[in-house]
Amino acid sequence: MSKTRPQDPSDRRPRKPRHVRAAARMLQKEARRIVKRHGGRLEEGVRDEIAAAVAAIDDGLARKDLGTVEAEAERLDGLLDQHAAFARKSALRETLENVSVAVIVALGLRACVYEPFQIPSGSMMPTLLPGDHIFVNKFVYGIQIPFTNTVVGASMRQVERGDVVVFRYPLDESDDYIKRVIGLPGDEIEVRGRQVFVKPAGSEEFVPIEQEPLAERCRDETGTKIVPNCKLYRERYGNHVYTVRYVRPEFAPLGEFQHFEVPEGHLFVMGDNRNQSEDSRAWMVKIEAVAADRVLTVADLRDLTDETLFTMRRPTAHAASLDPNVDRVVYEADHRSSKQDVVIEIYRRPLVPPEAVATLVPDGVRHASVEAFLEAAEVPPPSRGRLAAVLEPFDGVVVGRDDEAHVVAAIHRPTATAILLRCGIEACPNASDLATRVAEVLEAYLKRPEAPASDLLWDDGTVRYRSQVSSVRRASTYGFVAAWPEGRGGRTLVLRNPPFGIDRALDLVFAAEGTERGKVVHDEALPVPGGLSWALPPAKNRPWTWIGADLARRVVVAVRCPPARCRSKDDLHEIVRPMVDRMADAGSDPRAFDAWRTQLAAPDADRASAGQGGAAFERLVARGSRRGQAFRLEVDVRRRPPEGLDAAMARELADVADSEAADAVAPGARRYRSANGAWVLLVPVPTTQTLVRLACSPGLCPRKDVLSALGRRAFERASHLDNFVDREALRPKPYVPRGNVKGRADRIWWPPGRFWRPID
Repeated sequence: MSKTRPQDPSDRRPRKPRHVRAAARMLQKEARRIVKRHGGRLEEGVRDEIAAAVAAIDDGLARKDLGTVEAEAERLDGLLDQHAAFARKSALRETLENVSVAVIVALGLRACVYEPFQIPSGSMMPTLLPGDHIFVNKFVYGIQIPFTNTVVGASMRQVERGDVVVFRYPLDESDDYIKRVIGLPGDEIEVRGRQVFVKPAGSEEFVPIEQEPLAERCRDETGTKIVPNCKLYRERYGNHVYTVRYVRPEFAPLGEFQHFEVPEGHLFVMGDNRNQSEDSRAWMVKIEAVAADRVLTVADLRDLTDETLFTMRRPTAHAASLDPNVDRVVYEADHRSSKQDVVIEIYRRPLVPPEAVATLVPDGVRHASVEAFLEAAEVPPPSRGRLAAVLEPFDGVVVGRDDEAHVVAAIHRPTATAILLRCGIEACPNASDLATRVAEVLEAYLKRPEAPASDLLWDDGTVRYRSQVSSVRRASTYGFVAAWPEGRGGRTLVLRNPPFGIDRALDLVFAAEGTERGKVVHDEALPVPGGLSWALPPAKNRPWTWIGADLARRVVVAVRCPPARCRSKDDLHEIVRPMVDRMADAGSDPRAFDAWRTQLAAPDADRASAGQGGAAFERLVARGSRRGQAFRLEVDVRRRPPEGLDAAMARELADVADSEAADAVAPGARRYRSANGAWVLLVPVPTTQTLVRLACSPGLCPRKDVLSALGRRAFERASHLDNFVDREALRPKPYVPRGNVKGRADRIWWPPGRFWRPID
């Protein structure tokens, strides 16, 4: 206590009892300290007086006699001033000590309990905006010893999936980052475009993080401008519900698919601004390391296998070990096959009845109802109801198949449209898949009948479409139908260079007449130069009909002659003969074709009807390729294995029942078949103490000589370090050490409009 000027008792203000007691205790504490530290410098009588005053204060406090307490405190203060002034603290020293204690307490609270942070970027938008000030709870996960990664009491509460945490950046621990926890130790994470899948530790399957699209628009950092090509989603993960956003077209910073396995003591994190966040998906470090993609390159695979288009990826889970002497890459070929192609043809208001299109289905089976089609396709009952609702507006579905594809035809009468779908047997491997694909195409058509065929093509990731060729021809550019004004039932159909080909045009024309080409004899009496002709006698709902085709000029003419005008084939020939003479001119000269249509007063085939587009034919051909296990090569490289090259070979072969020598590849090489049918080749390279392991699927390596050629090329490359050691290799380092976590982001305390908002 600092020195005070003696006051006259009459000048004193009444003191509150708690103040009297607090001051007396402070004097006692100071007196005991002085006697303990400096008692040798005080006379014995003075020490006794001080002790008596301290005891008297204790007695007064016990009896709650404030008068005695105050009087004895004044006496003790005077004794200390008179005899121990040298040991008493000055006012400045006392102030400094109090300030120091306050600073220590504040630093302790900041280091162990709560710490304020400011958000520097938009990586956590829309949850946190740049410039937001937040409080971080540093006690919730245990107390971290300052300047270390040691956490005391971490077992009290574990980090949970979905928590927003602040941590020291693993690549530069002088920086602090804030992200959301997606994976815990032992979890496996797969990022597929905008969808994140998690397989929790101990689980057997991946589960997607639940997403729900929001109608709300994305806004910029100021909250005033709309961000184009941006979509918000509400996610539910663990105990948290929050909003994330994706800005198209970049759905992932490192590709469409990534796989991660979170090691013990680490976390996997992502920002809420998913594809504009530098997080676990993107962190890379530069090290000197072996590079498996230099032992065998894409150029080598093109040279030594039958495939030409490859995709190389380095499995993130493997590369994250950061062992510079170990690397693995996977090559997957985009295998091209016509059995993976998809063809969609749309006949909008065709020049022949739409039902004729259904006859193009090879060995077609017409199902009496939609339910019969779905039942025959063995569609599971839960899905059958939805598909039936989609297919209900269409007439009976016709289904067939040839050697390479399933073919389905469906007629939509309200728009007078026929849709023909050809789905390769590898793109639609079974009847249930085919029914689902058909429903997806027809559902897309019902939503937008005028949409192009490319909008009807599905994309489920199983087949990659290398190219799509789409063509649209309006009916007026390739044909017309002219009704005869002088007689009922008479009409002329002319097709010139039809987009679906001359053979299909003939099939459609014959189908429209209720017959097939092979069932009608050629009309030798009225031949078509460079082509064929047929005369169809009257039948049910059909008068005399003549069909001719100029194959060289790709022209088809069909004439229906009403009974009142044509009673015999001679009458039919008399009507048709002038048209035969015009077929050659119409096929070679577009102006002659237009003049013929004008002469016959054909209606405009392009006029709009019921709000739909005019008559047209559209064809989309999507050339498919499949990437997967059947056309895959894994290249594993291990340099200087700790157990030695021979022991590493022995360990690889320990569980192999039957392997064979492959000395033609390299001395000591061995190969065997794995459980999944892939060829595995082990190639030891003594000069660089490297073991190369190749695992080639049957599709990519159908013969041993292909595998041997790959092995020889790998042996040559791995024999020299300069060929496959990358001095500046980039390797992923995606995980946050648990000790780097500073705490959980709890509250926003600035700006005022978001004051004390919880962070979920």
